Amino acid sequence: MDLEAALALQKVGDGWAATVPQGWGQGRTTFGGLVAAYVVRAVEAEQVRPVRGVDVTFLEPVQAGPVLLRVGQVREGKYVTHAQAELIAGDKVAAVGRFLLADDVPGSSTQCPRRRSPPRRSTTRF
Repeated sequence: MDLEAALALQKVGDGWAATVPQGWGQGRTTFGGLVAAYVVRAVEAEQVRPVRGVDVTFLEPVQAGPVLLRVGQVREGKYVTHAQAELIAGDKVAAVGRFLLADDVPGSSTQCPRRRSPPRRSTTRF
């Protein structure tokens, strides 16, 4: 199964459902990158702003089979949104993601700051 098919989400009530396919495991859990990708996909499906930062914590092993994803908005400002998502496998929260989503900042940045010269080293020896 290809990655796009593996990451397919279906809207279920106030959350999302997915099925972790067989063959995406390492030892007793699914590859962390796939688990994190489910959490990111769920947030991207519910939020308008693009994801700028992600922090995913893995709490429990995730086996092949059905998972649920719940997305919540922590705070929304003029340009930035903080969100969180949980991946639930069985009856346990198996992964939690915290997200920073942000619009492009209006205006332009055409000038880069100049790099400072390093300080001069003293030639005095002690």
